[in-house]
Amino acid sequence: MLTKEHNPIIIYAGRPMNIRGNFIADISGNNATVSNTVYVTFKWKGNLLSYETSILLAYVPEICEVNKVTESISEKTINHYSNLCEEYKDPFEGIGKLKGVQVKLHIDEMIQPVQNRH
Repeated sequence: MLTKEHNPIIIYAGRPMNIRGNFIADISGNNATVSNTVYVTFKWKGNLLSYETSILLAYVPEICEVNKVTESISEKTINHYSNLCEEYKDPFEGIGKLKGVQVKLHIDEMIQPVQNRH
């Protein structure tokens, strides 16, 4: 049975996604199972796995700031990111300019910038 969604899911440009409702389900994959909310939409086709669920199922690595370590990050993860930063230290040094590369950003001034969570 679907539960009515009272908090809209906001998509690009601040528009709410048209949600029929949601339900809790066990989602399995990658030798793990998590219980999470599944949203049912009116028009959208296909499936969308949330960032949080993807992390819990180990489909994608947790993205964090290298210099901002929280208690929720394991020592193994901290060592992994530290090793990557050491192995590929060139991109992490200096001001980040790509030498010898000219980049042209095509920006439509009519579109208001937005920033959404994962």
